[in-house]
Amino acid sequence: MSRPQPSPSLSPSTTYRCACCGGGHAVGEHVAQERMYGTMESFVYRECAACGSLQLATPPADMGAYYREPYASWQPVPGYVDRPLGYVSRTLRGLRFARCMGRISPTGAAALRAFGKPEFPYPMSWFIRADAGPEARVFDFGCGNARLLRYLRYNGYRYLCGHDRYARGQDALRMVDWCDDLDEAPVGGFDLVMAHHSLEHLDEPLETLQKLGRLVRPGGTLLVRVPLAQCQAWQQYGTRWVQLDAPRHQVLPSAKGMAQLLERAGLELVHVEYDSSAFQFIGSEQYLLDIAMYDPQRSYLIGKNPDLFSSGQLDSWTGLAHELNQRREGDQACFYARPANPHQ
Repeated sequence: MSRPQPSPSLSPSTTYRCACCGGGHAVGEHVAQERMYGTMESFVYRECAACGSLQLATPPADMGAYYREPYASWQPVPGYVDRPLGYVSRTLRGLRFARCMGRISPTGAAALRAFGKPEFPYPMSWFIRADAGPEARVFDFGCGNARLLRYLRYNGYRYLCGHDRYARGQDALRMVDWCDDLDEAPVGGFDLVMAHHSLEHLDEPLETLQKLGRLVRPGGTLLVRVPLAQCQAWQQYGTRWVQLDAPRHQVLPSAKGMAQLLERAGLELVHVEYDSSAFQFIGSEQYLLDIAMYDPQRSYLIGKNPDLFSSGQLDSWTGLAHELNQRREGDQACFYARPANPHQ
């Protein structure tokens, strides 16, 4: 497919302000359909002329209706992850995790030899680059059912706090501290503040980034992972790009737009790591076939149609995703930042 072409003009009466760079001119509009559940409702996205970011023109009145079960942020956690840990068990698990981060710990090394690698289905590189070991105070914005935080607790982390506007299953969330209001979270109270694929769900990401930045202690890290507009997958699939995800993704920054957004929020960009996967092709190709992500009979993405794509296709997409990450053209990235003017 060729590059997505927006409609050529906006109504003269239309008010537009890019949520990322602050620009006041949109190059045009793109009409996308809701494809996760397959309702096929149409939504308009505007493309910033200055930075290329995409922005939902009119969010639905009840956005919560688009976060129903099933939803990726509500993935179940194995029961053993939530089991109580005694002091010795928690300490050994933490030392083992720290050893896997590259820290020197004879006891952690012994625990690693005795019990094997930690059960942790997430990249440890996030915590290595942020230097946030089990002693760190960690805040996860948009944490869903706190799955990541609960795995961290299982691996020896003690100071964990989460926030999610659509949180459900409060019994599961008892395993970590909970923050209902960002304004009530302690300023400078966290070594690592994370936002994994949550910022794009907001219509005003600047205000939220400013609040999250205030939570980071001097010398701490803000980690933000987002899908990126103007990526190769967007150029190839247009409004069928799986991570456009209308209407849940309200603002999709370009790499340029994300850098400008962080700067506007008073944050210094330290490092960018592209971490896209074959999902950008698998999901988009499935959408080209008009198969919803949660189609109960036909969706490859939920394991209902394993023969939809060949092993050759899957291998090719995995390799291409790696190449695009190397070229900084993948459809998502991890941004590491810190407050430009640390609070007292």
